[in-house]
Amino acid sequence: MTKPSYAILRVAKIHSRRQLRAAAEHNDRTADRGLEHTEGTPADNIPIIGDPDVLATWDAKMEAKGLDPAKQRKDGVMALEWVASASPEFFRTATLEQRTKWAAESVAFIQEQAGGADNVLAIYLHDDEETPHIHALTIPLVEKERKAKGRPRKGRTAPQKATGPSWGLSAADLIGGSKDRLSALQDGYAAAVAGTGLQRGIRRKETGARNLSPAQFRARSARVLDSMEGEAQGLSQDLAQSRAEAAQGLAWLRDVGTAVKRDAAAVGVAVGFPEYAGDPKAEPARAAVKALLDGRAEAAARARTEEAARQLAAMAQSLPAPLKQPQRRAPDPEPVLSQQRRRKHDDDQR
Repeated sequence: MTKPSYAILRVAKIHSRRQLRAAAEHNDRTADRGLEHTEGTPADNIPIIGDPDVLATWDAKMEAKGLDPAKQRKDGVMALEWVASASPEFFRTATLEQRTKWAAESVAFIQEQAGGADNVLAIYLHDDEETPHIHALTIPLVEKERKAKGRPRKGRTAPQKATGPSWGLSAADLIGGSKDRLSALQDGYAAAVAGTGLQRGIRRKETGARNLSPAQFRARSARVLDSMEGEAQGLSQDLAQSRAEAAQGLAWLRDVGTAVKRDAAAVGVAVGFPEYAGDPKAEPARAAVKALLDGRAEAAARARTEEAARQLAAMAQSLPAPLKQPQRRAPDPEPVLSQQRRRKHDDDQR
């Protein structure tokens, strides 16, 4: 199942010129620090809209609306920083057409939500990091009816409202108003880039996740890395110990194998064990194997004897019956009588 890719949008408030300068230097890659996570070449940091001198541009836009840059509230929001991106899986598989469409739709959405293209100070596409993203700095200039300043003194009427709308800085009119405004921004951005295949992310109410600043993210990543290195070292030690134990076990098996082979050879049975040397622990195994082999040899000899006896019995049954002895005849009496008569005649003649 393909893992879904989500549209990502963040917006943060900038309260001072120092913060605005730092954000601008980070975006155009002229900062002295905080760029360790970048890679690639300057060509991978692409300016889309605006002038590198963001502070001068901010002053010029304020003056163009009849506002004095030096007379702003110290706690007021002087700029907004937008970040548009997507899940890393999107950029691994996206075509050039999808990436181009994502960038164009993101810029158009930010311009619309920031109050128009005139409120854009600078927009950069950062393609020199692991996950490409867009940084945009805007000025929250809004034209509207404003309340009269001050309050009436005792016994006097309230100050009159200004006649007609006027320009001023008001981030609340762009990204505030209700607690669901930022969630609505996420919905709108996901709808704007839906043509690229991106989806709206899971709502914070369901995940409980919170955004981290770059410093917090790097600190947490460092802790995770240290923990992983510790675990890896522990696993390496466990592996070394396991290898040592395996070597001992293998040596023991070699000893047992030699003993078994030697005892098997003594009873004339070939055993295919490796050549190993003896071990006292192998005596029970040797005795058991020898008894087994002796029993098998005795059973084989007994079987051979029984088979020979069976074959002899079968051969005996197949031999013909023994021949009978011939009977001797009694002497014929006639020749005996004739011999006796002849002897008597001879005696008479004498």
